[in-house]
Amino acid sequence: MGTKDHQRLVQREFTLQAERFAQNAVLSRDQELQLIVEAARIAPGERVLDVACGTGLLTLAAAHRGAAVTGLDLTEAMLQVARQSLARHSLADRGLAGVTFLRGDAEALPFTDRSFDAVMTRLSVHHFPDPSLPLREMARVCKAGGRVVVADIVAAEDPPRRNLHNQIERLRDPSHVAFLSKRQLRELLEGAGLAWARTVDWSTPRGLKEWTAITGFRPEVLPELEHLMRRAIPDDAAGIQAGLGPDGEPRFTHHWTVAVAERR
Repeated sequence: MGTKDHQRLVQREFTLQAERFAQNAVLSRDQELQLIVEAARIAPGERVLDVACGTGLLTLAAAHRGAAVTGLDLTEAMLQVARQSLARHSLADRGLAGVTFLRGDAEALPFTDRSFDAVMTRLSVHHFPDPSLPLREMARVCKAGGRVVVADIVAAEDPPRRNLHNQIERLRDPSHVAFLSKRQLRELLEGAGLAWARTVDWSTPRGLKEWTAITGFRPEVLPELEHLMRRAIPDDAAGIQAGLGPDGEPRFTHHWTVAVAERR
């Protein structure tokens, strides 16, 4: 699949997901959003870019720190939800006047070199056919001494476990390309000319029903998805601690990392 075809697929899937993504209790937890902005060390007065911002949850969390934040996303439906959320929050917080949402391509950011003090992205890297492209763009628009921050779910370092995990994820969401391991993510950031600084990690338990409800899930793939989940249980074959709950529902764990790298 070519880049443009994949972008159209991403837009289709995230148009379906926009409202559900914003309302999902797991993905909208303020505690985890705060972990990301704290790891990024967002400070008042800074210029911040949130790449592939989706419904703007991280954008607003950074803006609450006093930064002027631009959120950029490819999918207009996501941006519509983000702008509605901004309008609601602005009624109570006039400090959000510096928030802007723009439609744009993460692989060709519409900004000049070294425009931002910090450049962030959340839950996006696994949707890019070649994640080195947006990461190089993020590095390009980051000021010297600034931070590039990537928050995403990570997969196992062991290739067979990582491959099964990504097979499960792609069946649930066709726009998924691949979760990376932490080592792979570090190599990509360093390959973009950035200096690896630190990570913050946590884990989130998930249930099959909650997890599939976010996407425009195709019911016809449910039997195969449940089969792969059961295949992942022995020997932790997908690296996600898959198992069955008391009600028989497949359950598993997503492992998150916030990787912070610095622009030389």
